[in-house]
Amino acid sequence: QELSLRVAETAGEVSWYEQVLKRNGRFIASLMDVGSTRGDRRYFLPVMRVDRFIVAGKPSEFADAVTNGPSDGRDAPANMAAYLKALDDLLGAYQSEGMIALKCGLAYRRSLRFETVDRATASSLYDQALRGGLSPSDAGPLQDFLFHEVCDRASALHLPYQVHTGLQAGNWGADIAITNPAFLTNTLKAHPGTTFDLFHGGYPYGGELASLAKNFPNAYINACWLAIISPTVLRRCLHEWLDTVPHSKIQAFGGDYRMPELAYAHGQMAREAVADVLADRVEAGWIAEADASALANRLLRDNGLKLFAIDDEFVKSATAPIG
Repeated sequence: QELSLRVAETAGEVSWYEQVLKRNGRFIASLMDVGSTRGDRRYFLPVMRVDRFIVAGKPSEFADAVTNGPSDGRDAPANMAAYLKALDDLLGAYQSEGMIALKCGLAYRRSLRFETVDRATASSLYDQALRGGLSPSDAGPLQDFLFHEVCDRASALHLPYQVHTGLQAGNWGADIAITNPAFLTNTLKAHPGTTFDLFHGGYPYGGELASLAKNFPNAYINACWLAIISPTVLRRCLHEWLDTVPHSKIQAFGGDYRMPELAYAHGQMAREAVADVLADRVEAGWIAEADASALANRLLRDNGLKLFAIDDEFVKSATAPIG
């Protein structure tokens, strides 16, 4: 109780973020998924979800999706061309405000298998939705088309597209089968110019995720949340991934927390897992100790900096003491 009270006293204090994330945690930046590009750039870089744009199925939802909030009574875009133009404008605004990646959390509500749908069919479905909504069987193809359109725009903007795969938060009887990253195979083939940052190590489908990252140049492994799900699984997966996937395509940590104290603790757990795995490989004679140290930096730092195009100038400013 005493510790909880002390934590509560520091909530929202900039000095506490500086202490926990920068000085103690040695975080360069935290990717912020809160539905806004606002935030202190000394600590946070915005990632924006466009799920609402993809799953919208009636006029009010189309209007809300392209304003990133309540549309205040504005009409939905009149047709598919106008809807896509509104998406372009929205993403352009996000990028000008500092967005460094797009995010997809659709695995919480549907399969990650997105079929190819021609524009004429999708346009007809959009028009139908404007007239009164879509049946579930019609909503799927429209979502498929719009997802692929977002993938194209991620490529055009040179931004990674982060995709939730695997385990879902909570205990609500989720259908884990629809979250298998292997369902993204056709997407990876269809969008070779789009970089996909695939979340949570795909757990429990870490082997399938390794196969994707090995076979597709545009598929990358992100182990965010995984040390919290199971430190044992993270260690096992790191061994497997280092055997099968170029190490430049693996990020061994992502906080996936709202509280700085928890992100710090998660970071320590991930560091310990990486250290244990690399120590095992040094002891086995598979890598030299000096190489293990360099590899740890890549897994925990350098690979993420490169994937998100975070330049040296930002790193220098982000690691400088504040105050």
